[in-house]
Amino acid sequence: MPVLFRVWLGAAIVAALAACASGPPPAGRRDLFEFVQPGIPRSEIVLRLGPPFASFESERIMAWSIGEDAGGYLVGATGYSPGAPRRFARYEFVVVFDAEGRVSKHSLVEVHKTE
Repeated sequence: MPVLFRVWLGAAIVAALAACASGPPPAGRRDLFEFVQPGIPRSEIVLRLGPPFASFESERIMAWSIGEDAGGYLVGATGYSPGAPRRFARYEFVVVFDAEGRVSKHSLVEVHKTE
């Protein structure tokens, strides 16, 4: 293999790895749930919050693990197993949908107290 090709290949690999590096962690928002109002469709909730960590009764009830930082609330990081709450979750955001798949009620429930 020619030396120039090896140098080019090495540079390409380094560039590809640098592109995969993660950016800054997401910042919390105090207004994260303000859009959630009775009548909002399930699809909009999932679009804005991402997939829930759990759903029950044929997706009539969905739950998201929620963390908190200095800026406010944030939905848990990616890379978790479906059905398992995320480790850092201080809260769970639970949404109940009506028969048409629209928000009926919702609640932010503290599941781990910080000391």
